[in-house]
Amino acid sequence: MRTQRLPQKPCDLWRRYHSAIMGKKYRDALATATFAVEYYTELGDLRHAGIWQRVVTNVHYLSGKYRKATDAAEQAVMIQPDRYELALSYVILSKTQLFMGSVKAAFDSLGQAEKIGKAFEEDDYLWGHFHSQAAVAYDRSDQPNKAIVAHGSAARLFQRQGLKWRAALALNNMAFLLTEQRIYDEAERWLLEAIELVNQDPHLHTKACIYDSLGHLYILMERFDDAEWLLNGSAEIFESVEDYAQLVGTLVHLSELFNRTARFKDAVDTAVTALQYARDCRNTVLIEQADKQLTVVVHSEAKRAYSKTIKRIIEDTNQ
Repeated sequence: MRTQRLPQKPCDLWRRYHSAIMGKKYRDALATATFAVEYYTELGDLRHAGIWQRVVTNVHYLSGKYRKATDAAEQAVMIQPDRYELALSYVILSKTQLFMGSVKAAFDSLGQAEKIGKAFEEDDYLWGHFHSQAAVAYDRSDQPNKAIVAHGSAARLFQRQGLKWRAALALNNMAFLLTEQRIYDEAERWLLEAIELVNQDPHLHTKACIYDSLGHLYILMERFDDAEWLLNGSAEIFESVEDYAQLVGTLVHLSELFNRTARFKDAVDTAVTALQYARDCRNTVLIEQADKQLTVVVHSEAKRAYSKTIKRIIEDTNQ
């Protein structure tokens, strides 16, 4: 039987899975999670089978296979008999539905999670994840004020659990929306608090995200030296963890900084690098973002060259 391949202890499955995820060996992680679903299903333990089905969802999500992630999340909902775990499963389903562009379906899933979750009103873990996902849904449906409130609720609940890096990420996302609304002082305050939290509970990827957000904010506030230090730090981290998709966004911000400070060659070179990474990721949104920045800086360089030429002509004429 397939169940004979089970490690000596069920916890070994989690060790095997986390080891594979940390090494970005998604095929191995998927094999472990799929095996666990089958194993617990054969035992008749559908609660744990459903939990592992959520793990299958996560692997597909991390691999960028959002259709498969949604299918796996729907299966997790279907087989989960435990009400608490079912609420969490609906939150995860909402996440995958948003990535598939199904905003209404995502809100419907959140509605189911909220309805079931009323029986667990004091559970900070469930509601922290609920508010975190609700914030994303509000943002995607052009309701930024509701998104800001939801991110704040998630941050408070995560911090109460001692999950400081998750709280920091929620504050980062909230500050991003405040920056879009040009509420710069408040955005800076929350980002500085987020840095304090992630320093207390280290999480490299989250730190890189916060550095990028604060770096971009400081560009808008014309604090260019601080912005450059933060954006370089963000780029180094994203490169070290091989998250090239996130690196594209940071490089675009660096290119914007160089353009604002009249370092046009650096601006063009950085935008070109961002476009190369975006193409490697085969992500159309990132390609458009990097290409747009490259167009902006090339246009700025052309204007600068044109202005220099006109100035030289005028000087020659006056001689």
